[in-house]
Amino acid sequence: MITPATNPSDTRGAAAPDPGRPVRTLALIVSLLIAVSVPPVLYVTMFAGPAKLWFSTLFELTVLGAAVVGMLAGAGRFREAWALSLACVMGTLVVTSVFTTVEVRANFRDDPSIGRLIMPFAGFRLALAGSVAVLASWAVWSRDRRSRGLVLRAFLVLLPVIACGAWLAIGNGGFLATPLASPLGEAIRIAGILVGGLIGIGLVSVGGHLLIRSYEIGRPASETESGPV
Repeated sequence: MITPATNPSDTRGAAAPDPGRPVRTLALIVSLLIAVSVPPVLYVTMFAGPAKLWFSTLFELTVLGAAVVGMLAGAGRFREAWALSLACVMGTLVVTSVFTTVEVRANFRDDPSIGRLIMPFAGFRLALAGSVAVLASWAVWSRDRRSRGLVLRAFLVLLPVIACGAWLAIGNGGFLATPLASPLGEAIRIAGILVGGLIGIGLVSVGGHLLIRSYEIGRPASETESGPV
């Protein structure tokens, strides 16, 4: 039998490698923080108000389950789909935290001891979700150095969009909704917004494509190719 030649630098032909102890340890620590963040919210949803918030309680139990999955991944229990398991943890945490925040704000917005902590806590949860996403992504990007090159190119492409978004977020977006008195000035303003929007859409499209491609390169061949049945 003649076997096709393979490129030794291409790791896609083998099973996904272990992400490494440092990455797994960080995943375990972040998952523990996620688990620790659940009991305070359960206390609020079950005992702090006149009525029990059953939807938020169920959401928090789901977060606890996701944290257990993350801890198992950090402990090295998953030999396959390690990054995908963390991606599930991240998605669960984001969705449930948003829904819980909405319901808790609706019921405790005016509570002096709880209301002021709702948004900072939601930001903390989103930071944990972002940390999980970074760890899952790094587990994929570390399999092939070409992935890291694509990530760098995507960052450079998206940097102008990020900078413009930050500039508008700090209070410089008034011109977007403020018409000018001069017809010529108003026409230039509208044209500038349209051109800038088209350029932004183009940059996001290119940067998104590069990021997607960086994940595709990091996938092992067992996930991208179907063998004989």
